[in-house]
Amino acid sequence: MAPMTEKEHAASSYQSSISSEESLHTSPPKKSTQSPQAIPATVLKALSDNYLTVQEDGLVDFAYASPSHPRQWSLPRKLYDTTIICLLEFVTTVISNAGSNIAGQIGSQFGISEELAIFCTATLYLLGQAIGGLIFPPVAEVFGSRILYAGSTALYAAMCLMTGLAPSLATVVTGRLFCGILSAMPTCVATGSVENIWDSRARIWGIASWAAAGVFAMAIGPLYAVYVSDSQLGW
Repeated sequence: MAPMTEKEHAASSYQSSISSEESLHTSPPKKSTQSPQAIPATVLKALSDNYLTVQEDGLVDFAYASPSHPRQWSLPRKLYDTTIICLLEFVTTVISNAGSNIAGQIGSQFGISEELAIFCTATLYLLGQAIGGLIFPPVAEVFGSRILYAGSTALYAAMCLMTGLAPSLATVVTGRLFCGILSAMPTCVATGSVENIWDSRARIWGIASWAAAGVFAMAIGPLYAVYVSDSQLGW
């Protein structure tokens, strides 16, 4: 038999990795070998009622073909959740890019230089996003992301409102910093959420849509900022 070429070897390895990954969600998980005394019956019943099981290493995982597993959801539900994630990424990126375009007006209102205004609106936002990127991913892995998505979105809207009605520079600084922290949910956790929903083939389109939303938002942000700042609403 002729030896495989480099391309054939790479294709074989890729197919093997996909098959291995998908088998994690299509094959029954290994049951726990721990004795009944190790896991109370009430705990086992609660896990079973929620379509969960305990693996050999003691980790709690979804039971085989669990309806609560995101990859077992219906197609409309998957599309809905993915669309919401992409819209959140779009909105937060637009707000992020709007800061530097209104720095001149903020500087004139509060009597500071344009460089300092850019720091207060753009730099602090990005620093907050870096901080949030360290906090939200591990929390979402432990406690789930649904409550975090809903809570961070509500607080993000409140921080944007506070910044728009800011009577002082300190309010602007606080609002932009916390907006950046909260924006880390759709920015840093989104890819993990899409991976949980779709299999290795379908998630390509989900990740591509999420990335496209962010790129499109970067183009819309400056236009949005100029339009709103020149309207009766002001910056």
